[in-house]
Amino acid sequence: MNNRTIRLLSLGTSLAVGGLGILLVLLTLAALPNTAGLEDAVKNKKIMEAVDALLNGFFYLTYLAIGICTLLALLFGLLAAVRNPAKAKGSLIGLAALALVFLLSWFISDDSVFWVGKRPDEIARLNQEISSGARHFSGMAVNAMYILMLLAVAALAFGEVFRFLKTRR
Repeated sequence: MNNRTIRLLSLGTSLAVGGLGILLVLLTLAALPNTAGLEDAVKNKKIMEAVDALLNGFFYLTYLAIGICTLLALLFGLLAAVRNPAKAKGSLIGLAALALVFLLSWFISDDSVFWVGKRPDEIARLNQEISSGARHFSGMAVNAMYILMLLAVAALAFGEVFRFLKTRR
């Protein structure tokens, strides 16, 4: 796939998603009810009832755009890696290291959450509402963030020490 095809594909996709967004905005504006003279609570309820389905459309459009961008990024990255595997080696090592961080984070996390400032009945209700898997995934994400922050600080520190030692000679 050449650059012209990539540009046309990305331009067409962005125009389609943008056009759908503009259409949803216009439909939302057209669906707004007349709320003149109503109290704020009643006014807000009528507006939300009128545009609820359209707002869901906005969210689905956003999910669609994120999905398309992700697929295109993966596709173009894969094509670049196939064309020049030597350049892709560093990226693959970085992706493998990131996957290792997430895997390590998953194994050191569990489904316990420290509900600070909550009463026992609230904690029990929250533990019933939020599944064990979701709590485990949340713990994994927090642990991954901590590991990545520590790696970033370590890289900065080692980089500064290396730069200091290199310029001292």
